[in-house]
Amino acid sequence: MIKAVRYASERGAHLVNMSLNYTRSPVVDADITALQDAIVQYLTSRNVIVIGAMGNFGQTDRNESPFPPANFDSVIAVGGTNYQLTDGDGVPIDNPQERLSVISNRGPWMSVTAPGQNVRVLTGHETSGCGTKDE
Repeated sequence: MIKAVRYASERGAHLVNMSLNYTRSPVVDADITALQDAIVQYLTSRNVIVIGAMGNFGQTDRNESPFPPANFDSVIAVGGTNYQLTDGDGVPIDNPQERLSVISNRGPWMSVTAPGQNVRVLTGHETSGCGTKDE
């Protein structure tokens, strides 16, 4: 990750997306947070905008911070939306609308939202990544 960030910033990147996923634990969180803090400081010192995903656990507790680096003040924290085509029982609705996904973490640190569930993607096979599977 460090090499990729350095490579991008040295070649003039204006924005770096650090929407990362890992298994949370107190030890891992401390190590990852320290590493990502250093990376974010490096990027922001070079005037690079940093984006970070809020996480996909549906956490709403205001005391529970999102995955780093989304919890850093200098990072734009992104929550996921779900384009609702059906109601809770699977019945198609007349006026589909976009709303915050039930899997998206939420909280006062969220800066913006973007499609994150029921997103149609071309994968070349029947499986897709987190947040893109029809639920």
